[in-house]
Amino acid sequence: MAAVLGVGLGSTNGTARAADDTLTTTLQPGWNLVGWTEGEAEVAAIFEALPGLEAVYAWDAEAQSFRGAAWVGDEFPGELDTLTPGMGLWLFLGGDKPVTWTRPLIPQSGAVSLAEGWNLVTWAGRDGAPTEDALEPLGDLVVATEDGSGAASTALATGGAFWLNVSAAKDWWQLTEPPVVIFGRAIPKADREALEREVDRVFYYYGRTLGIGVPQVRFRLGDERHGCGGYLGRTIFLSAGCLHGIAHDYVHALQEEMAVRNGRPLPWESEPVWLVEGSAEYWASQYRVSQYATSHEDHIQHSVIPSVQRIPVPLSRLRTYATLLVRDRGYDLPQLAVDWLVNRAGADALLAYYNYPSRSGWTSRFRLAFGLSVSEFYEEFEAYRAEVAPPLYRISGEIRAYSGNLLDGVKVAVYDRDGETLVLESTYHWDGEFALEVPEGSYLLSFSAGDCHIGWYGRLGRVVSSAKQAEPVTTSVRGTDLEVRMRTLCQRIEGNVRDADQTVAEGVRVEAFSEASGRRVATADSDAAGKFSLPVPDGSYLLSFSRDGLQLGWYSGWELTPGRSGAKPVVVDGDNIQQVFRATNLVVLLAVRVEFEGVVRYPDGSPVAGVEIIAATPGGSVARASTDADGMFSFQVREGSYVLLVRTDRCQFGWYHSRRGFTGDRDQATRVNASARGTPEINIRLRPSLDPEECGL
Repeated sequence: MAAVLGVGLGSTNGTARAADDTLTTTLQPGWNLVGWTEGEAEVAAIFEALPGLEAVYAWDAEAQSFRGAAWVGDEFPGELDTLTPGMGLWLFLGGDKPVTWTRPLIPQSGAVSLAEGWNLVTWAGRDGAPTEDALEPLGDLVVATEDGSGAASTALATGGAFWLNVSAAKDWWQLTEPPVVIFGRAIPKADREALEREVDRVFYYYGRTLGIGVPQVRFRLGDERHGCGGYLGRTIFLSAGCLHGIAHDYVHALQEEMAVRNGRPLPWESEPVWLVEGSAEYWASQYRVSQYATSHEDHIQHSVIPSVQRIPVPLSRLRTYATLLVRDRGYDLPQLAVDWLVNRAGADALLAYYNYPSRSGWTSRFRLAFGLSVSEFYEEFEAYRAEVAPPLYRISGEIRAYSGNLLDGVKVAVYDRDGETLVLESTYHWDGEFALEVPEGSYLLSFSAGDCHIGWYGRLGRVVSSAKQAEPVTTSVRGTDLEVRMRTLCQRIEGNVRDADQTVAEGVRVEAFSEASGRRVATADSDAAGKFSLPVPDGSYLLSFSRDGLQLGWYSGWELTPGRSGAKPVVVDGDNIQQVFRATNLVVLLAVRVEFEGVVRYPDGSPVAGVEIIAATPGGSVARASTDADGMFSFQVREGSYVLLVRTDRCQFGWYHSRRGFTGDRDQATRVNASARGTPEINIRLRPSLDPEECGL
């Protein structure tokens, strides 16, 4: 067997291949063991390329058996219907003369997914590489190797195939030495093995999809010296809170590698930053889709576009990091721009832009890759952006006490100019600042704490008592920067009572007793909506609840306690917004627990039994549950916000994240709000790379 290769850049364990490399192999009559080095194709393609071919067989590593196809007239019956890059093939050639076969040698043929046991794979690396050196990245996984004769393999020919037995599944990118992972103290030892697997998956994924790897790249995970993260000199730095950036920052390493190979300046030194970061985010999104069964289109629609609507500047302004990062503009607008380019010019256009073997400027390569000039692109993209992500208008500002201190816990409602039509009611603002997104127009603002109405926004930021005195506020794309000054606030105790079946509780008698004197100060009954209101002077009070003359208990923080000694005081202070909020936003549950539930499934949708779910609050673990045969789990907990840790005795999958599946950072986990009003069922999908046996499932 002879091979003639195109020219490529050398690396330690493999060869950097160009997309137009070719390979010439001499096939002998009878059986030949070779590798499929072209792109994915129907099995008919190899019969068309080799007229004397009578049969072809490939090895199904998952089933540990052969699949084949034969030439019968114009048909090719058999179980083998598709040829994929990196697949090893047994070919039976008829006749009595050798045949010369010249075919493409694409980089993706160096990406091989190994199953436990025997595999028949292509070698796409350096011709004549010693087998021991070539298999060094696989380490102790290698059990045995054999050539076509059954003897132990000693050297590998480019484009040839060989038998490889491994003790565990492994994705293997042959053309670049694997990355080195260095952990900082901030990464717990229990998390390190999973992070190493994540780095391996990223490295293999981009080799398989883009046909390129970065030699001698290092990942410094848990490095807290460089902010969130970054890339410099073939080293990726990521802090413990930014480990979601592994794929994004590795793309920066790929961008540098392609620039260096083609003799160009580094992208971040010669291109607009929106293109550099937008490309990294686009390719990182493709990786997430492949690993976590998410949808790129859903990500664009539900995450990127809403963020873009809040960015007031045109894309052309985001040329440097100084303009990109100001006011948290982030990477969403750049990602939307690159997504538009790829949808317009095709999936290969972005790779072609970075891979052009030319030293020409970025604008020239841009036109060649995407088929339009930069100025034409800016014009067409902004028209598209205006259609799919029209800007959101905002009313924003700060709420302060008369002393000047920021006030937490005020609810801001937006009304039409008539003061009667509610346009938007915000949640409570805990940092003293508010930013409300509403249609373009002019509105009136109303303020409340709990169920107590404080007043309306008036001239010069004063709070007035009626809508007729209110000052209209006009929206802006950037926000309005209002400053609201408040004097005396509400002086009452208000709340809602819910019954044991989670419905509102009408006719419950609520009595407020002075904590100091023990005297009853105010009495009220809950109405048809379960609400009660007790007008009281400033002070500290204990609340008693009864119905039809039967004592139900004393308020103790959201549920009732039997005796007065366990009651929790409610403090009313008309000058303290925190105390006003607490006193006017009580929720009293006559039932003491709430329930939420969920399901854990494999990627194919089948249920997973035996997975442990830990529901935790900031104070620590509060409840544990395990999935049953249907994959279901449920908790009974106090009302509140929880994060979920998913694990088995052998594997810790991570903290539940509604979009990414899991995250290693507890602070980034999706919060599940367990409420008496109901909690949506939690749907957790394990990753496709999961080995159930390894995790004890």
